[in-house]
Amino acid sequence: MPSPEFLFALLIAVTGFAFSGERALFRVREAQRRYRVAMTKKSQYVGRVRKAARETLGLKRELRQLDLARADLLKSCRRLEQDIKAAARPENRVFVLDERRMPQDQAWIATVQAEVEAAPGRQLQAWEGARRFLVWGVDAEVARTKVTKRYPAPEGFTLTALVPRPKRTEPAAPDAGAV
Repeated sequence: MPSPEFLFALLIAVTGFAFSGERALFRVREAQRRYRVAMTKKSQYVGRVRKAARETLGLKRELRQLDLARADLLKSCRRLEQDIKAAARPENRVFVLDERRMPQDQAWIATVQAEVEAAPGRQLQAWEGARRFLVWGVDAEVARTKVTKRYPAPEGFTLTALVPRPKRTEPAAPDAGAV
C-alpha cells in the first residue's frame, strides 16, 4: 500500500488539477458566452445594415423618380413659358376700341396700321406694326366709321382689315332625356 505521504501528495495534486480544470472550464464557458453575445450582436448589426441598405435603395429609386418628374416639370414650364410668350406677342393682342354696344350690334375685328413717323398735329401716340381692335357695329360701315373716327388717316393711321369676329362656340347643353 502506498505511503500516506504519497497519498496526501496525490490528493493535493488531484485537488489542484480539479481547481485548475474547474477554472479552465469556467473560462471556456465564459468565452463561449461572450462568443454567443458577439454573434448575436453581429447578426443584429448585419440586420440593421441590410435594413438601412434596403431603405437607401428605396430612397435612391424615389430620388431618381423625383429627378425625372422634376425634369418633366421643368420641360413643361419652359414649354408653357414659350406658349405664354407666343400668346403675348403684340400681333395676338386685341384692344377694345369701344365697349358700348346695342343688342343688334355685331363684333368686328379691325386691323389698324400706324406710320412710325408722326404726322403733323397727331394727337395719338403711334405704335410699330399693326394692332387689332374689337369694334361693335350693326354692319361693317358703322364699324369702319368708328375706327376711322378714332384713328384718322390724316394722322398716319390706316385701316388694313375689318372682319367679323369669329363666333364663340358654347358647349352643348346636356340632353334632358340622357341618363
